[in-house]
Amino acid sequence: MGSQNIIIESSSDYCKTWSQYHEITALPLRIISERSFDIIQKDNNNFLIAYLQFPGKLAIFNYNIASTSLEQVGTAFTLSSGVQEIEFTFIDESTYLASLKDTGDNVFYTRSDDGALTWSTNHSFAGVLTGNRPIITSYHNGNLYAAIAEENKISLIVSPDKGVTWSAPFDVFLNDKPISNTSIHSDGEKLFVVFEEHIFVNQLDNYQTDVCYISSNNNGVDWSGKIKYTKYIRNDLISSIKLSGDRIIALVLSNRVNQERQDTYLGILAETIDPAPPAINWMDFPNPIDFDQDFQIQVFAYDETGINSVSVEFNHKVYTLYDDGNHEDFLAGDYIYGGTIDGVPTNTSLGPDKSKIIGLNNVQLPISNNGVIADISTAEKIRLAVKVIDTDQNEINRTANVYMGELSGRDGKYDGLNILFSGGFFLSGYSNNSLWFNAVSSSSLMVDYQAGNIGVNPTDPDNLIYSVLSGDTPFGHSWQDWKKAVDNGAYFYDGDNDGVYNPVDKNENGVWDPDEDKPDLLYDGVYFTSYNDGVPASERRFDTIEPKGIEIRQSIYASNRNSILDDVIFFRYSLLYKGLGNADEPDSLTDVYFSVWTDSDIGSADDDKAGCDTTLHSGYTYNNGSDQVFGENPPAFFKTIVQGPLVKTGNSADYGYNKFGPDIGINALQGYKNLGMTTFAPPHKNHYKLLDPRNPLEGRRYQEALYPFDGSEIDPCTFEFGEVRGGVNCVEVNNKFWFSGDPVTNYGWIGTFALDMRDLTTTGAFTLHKNEPMDIIVAYVVGRGIDYLNSIDRAREITQYVHEEYQRNFSTIVSVEDNNEELPAKFYLSQNYPNPFNPATKIKYTIGVVDENFRPLQTQLIVYDILGRKVKTLVNEVKAPGTYEITFDASQLASGVYLFRLSSGSFSQTKKMMVLK
Repeated sequence: MGSQNIIIESSSDYCKTWSQYHEITALPLRIISERSFDIIQKDNNNFLIAYLQFPGKLAIFNYNIASTSLEQVGTAFTLSSGVQEIEFTFIDESTYLASLKDTGDNVFYTRSDDGALTWSTNHSFAGVLTGNRPIITSYHNGNLYAAIAEENKISLIVSPDKGVTWSAPFDVFLNDKPISNTSIHSDGEKLFVVFEEHIFVNQLDNYQTDVCYISSNNNGVDWSGKIKYTKYIRNDLISSIKLSGDRIIALVLSNRVNQERQDTYLGILAETIDPAPPAINWMDFPNPIDFDQDFQIQVFAYDETGINSVSVEFNHKVYTLYDDGNHEDFLAGDYIYGGTIDGVPTNTSLGPDKSKIIGLNNVQLPISNNGVIADISTAEKIRLAVKVIDTDQNEINRTANVYMGELSGRDGKYDGLNILFSGGFFLSGYSNNSLWFNAVSSSSLMVDYQAGNIGVNPTDPDNLIYSVLSGDTPFGHSWQDWKKAVDNGAYFYDGDNDGVYNPVDKNENGVWDPDEDKPDLLYDGVYFTSYNDGVPASERRFDTIEPKGIEIRQSIYASNRNSILDDVIFFRYSLLYKGLGNADEPDSLTDVYFSVWTDSDIGSADDDKAGCDTTLHSGYTYNNGSDQVFGENPPAFFKTIVQGPLVKTGNSADYGYNKFGPDIGINALQGYKNLGMTTFAPPHKNHYKLLDPRNPLEGRRYQEALYPFDGSEIDPCTFEFGEVRGGVNCVEVNNKFWFSGDPVTNYGWIGTFALDMRDLTTTGAFTLHKNEPMDIIVAYVVGRGIDYLNSIDRAREITQYVHEEYQRNFSTIVSVEDNNEELPAKFYLSQNYPNPFNPATKIKYTIGVVDENFRPLQTQLIVYDILGRKVKTLVNEVKAPGTYEITFDASQLASGVYLFRLSSGSFSQTKKMMVLK
């Protein structure tokens, strides 16, 4: 029953499968509860519906499922006041009996001999005046039967004249346990009395309930012994019993799956065998737990026939529990099973999830699978599964989440204290000369991205955050889970160069080797998820902007083995414009700006200031003195453009890079460059002149460092939110970088307001070409010194190191699972691929380590013709140890054989390649 309608599903194979769905909406239902109506199957197509129509009337309708027609039978009959429940009996085409119960628990019946045109006055059943349910009657071989329970006894009353008169009660069954909720039913051949039996369970020190029945094949003269229909050791309760054809269908309520909830189970009386599982009364274990700490678990499990085994699966291991008094299980034979579970090692992945917490180093960040950073309450958890098997091989399973206490909560934290309320980005550009804008900035009420790739349902169970940590077993669970990350666009190291991620230990030595595939593991952990701008316009804050078909593959990296990088989190945003397949959509999105957006709250939220450092391509947040949360030395929080988007320069001397670390290497593009920070602007949440953007145009203006309300240029000389200090000529200050001065020396353009700040560290403009990813690498850097100003200096030192680390292709700490493994010791020049080629080919080369300082070397990669004449210089710069890859375009060269030579330090190697046009 839904919304005062009746819903019917039909089955033609005795409830094995269900087909048609019928919703009866034409009834003038105004009923009190589901017990205020009853449905009887009259034949294959017709159902009689008897219901108590408010106020105080009984009505009968016939519903035909073949024609979906609904017709009233007879006329509505006025009942005595207070009638609430009904059980209906169809005796023949003209004779009906309605058994009723009122609010005073009085039970009685009325009957009709003329097809519900008229009804009798109320009559009492012989020997029964009150009850908690209406009495169910059953017509069998010319007699009408009713069953009555009293404590542990069942009696029958019989009517030979269709309910006009009744016999005196006579006993048919005496039980050794209390019984209740008795009813009688006929399948045409036998009579069945169904009842609930209440059994005292010593383990529970309480009663539990089973559903039982007795049967008679000679019209109730003789009866069988008790037969248990349900056998679960906890509670099974009768919900409804109905005749369907020649089968009696029983609906039973049971909490066998969830003790807090009763589910409905359907079966055929006298045919269905109950696979009664054992019961788990409780499980006890510490929650949350700490890393590297073993813990104990106890499970209270029992069964009517006996327990065969109790086991626990946790963190990919299975443990056997015991009830012998020797395994943290209290007393032997007390049904409490116990054991010790191994602790969770640090630096191991806890499995994919919709939200996770990055907690590898001093910076802790909750992240969500739709791009939201920090503004999400979550916890790292591992599923614990208990399995109990009884001696009949029936089993029950219970699961629970075990939370890691060190990785739970919300907000970005440093030293365990809040520094970030929410993080994300602004993204804007032009599509066919029309401005578009979207964002992930939850505290500004803009979350325009949803989990998963374009075209995938955002609720797809594979739209998760996938992680691999340095402590994970090579080729283990997290490496295998990475397959789904790769399906969603994650990078990987292709050891066998077949273009497919297949992490197999080919030589079965238990460690990773360079010719084997591995995840995109940089430093000590990688976290990957993908999301897209598919949130409909109607659900956005700016409801005029439709999705553009932009997908973002987000990878996050962190280190915990370097005292400097312990204060850094790296983000790789791989932007991919796929489009939505619309005929009028462009092949590229132009004049695109990407902004790192944060709502930084360093301790207290209302005492933060903002600034930027153009030499470090960073915007930052710092405190205006001491802080109530952090004390005398609150940290400074830098947001740094490490690798900006690629833009074409047309100058062959320029190179743009996409760096992946020493394993995957470097992609270098000639004639391109990477942009850095191009603007910085901090919206002020609580000031009416610099509010969060109220429309897409204001969002774009913030990215361009313009005044948001009218698009005018900011004048550092007059801008009321800052001052130009230290004798600097305010006219000469670049107004695209708000507050670019140095608060430590009080020199330059300094922000003067301490408020609840947001900030935008922007790079652009660039172009997103369809199906060509654009990778932008960002770093969150936190520095904490001896006071609030010294924290800025400390953050600058770390940020400078971050840029140097990028120049080294992130090679200070290698990302392999064996911590003793080093950077490449050998130099190597790979054969170009493809070869022969036209017009472009890729050349991969490796720069080895020459000393303990990982000293970079002057490196050249030059192409010569067959006569030794220089054709093109591909690389001529200092290179850190690592693996690199560059694309060589030979479209201007004639067909033939060419040479390419790698020179680095004292190493030199030459190989041949062929241009074939």
